[in-house]
Amino acid sequence: MTLFALYLLACEPKVDDAGGDTAADADTDADTDTDTDTDTDTDTDTDAPTPFTLVVATVASDFSTGQLATVDGPTRVVTDALLPTSSDPIVETDSGKVFLLDRSSENTVRMYAEGDWSAPLVEFSTGDGSNPQDVALCGDVLVVSTLATSSLGLWDSGTGLSRGTIDLSEWSDDDGSPEADSIVRGPDGSLYVLLTRLDTTAYPWSSADGTGRILRVSCDTLDVTADWTTGPNPGLMPHPLDPAKFLLRTGDYYNADYTAKLDGAVYTFDPVAGTISEPHLTEETLGLNIGAIAGGADHKAILVADDAYAWGVHCLDLDTWTTTPTAAVDSFIGDVVMGPDATVWVSYRAGYAGNGAPVVEGLVAWDAATCTSAAPLTPAFPPYSLALAASDAR
Repeated sequence: MTLFALYLLACEPKVDDAGGDTAADADTDADTDTDTDTDTDTDTDTDAPTPFTLVVATVASDFSTGQLATVDGPTRVVTDALLPTSSDPIVETDSGKVFLLDRSSENTVRMYAEGDWSAPLVEFSTGDGSNPQDVALCGDVLVVSTLATSSLGLWDSGTGLSRGTIDLSEWSDDDGSPEADSIVRGPDGSLYVLLTRLDTTAYPWSSADGTGRILRVSCDTLDVTADWTTGPNPGLMPHPLDPAKFLLRTGDYYNADYTAKLDGAVYTFDPVAGTISEPHLTEETLGLNIGAIAGGADHKAILVADDAYAWGVHCLDLDTWTTTPTAAVDSFIGDVVMGPDATVWVSYRAGYAGNGAPVVEGLVAWDAATCTSAAPLTPAFPPYSLALAASDAR
């Protein structure tokens, strides 16, 4: 994908394994629990930090090629050049597996065991021009969303052979596809699939009729069991304060003149009750496009927002839904994920807005509770997509 195309199609990155040609993904599926136990003994506390690995798809600054890297969570040591990728990769994790989706002209899915990059456990093509966006496991079946088709692909996780499809044509818009994007696992074990329903026949891409959909897919029957209508171009993120719920973000990205459209908002989606709350925060109020949200410690979170050309981090109070902007940067923020230590990792690439602000490039660890950040970690190529491997895989 060209840089121009990436900016044209930018919109909120999927969460828990949400990809999208419509945006760099914001995979925020992470453990938000913090240890609040108080030690009552007098022995020295020797508890080690929770081990985890940050898996990073990196892409060269000129978008010519990419490669996979990892960051050891407790030590923050970067390991580079684990394997090559395309110039438009997405990484996702699910059920102890790491998935590499090569989009652009590749249209492939590779599944790896966490920490073992010697060879994929399975590899398959999703079809020419299909444009895979996200993947999740349902038993021994891999469910794959593709932007350019009217179905979800089903693939055998052991052989990589097709197991059929789940028809989505009922929700297609006039371009023939509902533009299935991110897939998020719910508290009931079902998959929640986001349909952005973009009009892909004109630029910039935007909602065909101002609505999107959330579909619930049963992992037992592999069919759609419920659907909800949302605002345009929806995305789901784990709720920082309630693991049984999600944050729902809506909003197109561009107006016809490529200015920020500011038609979106953030809501709470309760998949058990099947309800969507009133908006907590609107793009009109913020004056910016709303991107990913991750955090939860002390009821504070990190929010990514942009004006369609320049990106920034805002510290968010989850009780009042008020935001505090941090120092402006000339950087594109592509993805966000939170580790089990409550650190929010944010990927920065050099921006092209030319506003005269400092350029940040690399992986930056943010503490949402204090609204402070560490110095960037810098893989050989700038980071593009992030996923959390919550084991001690190295």
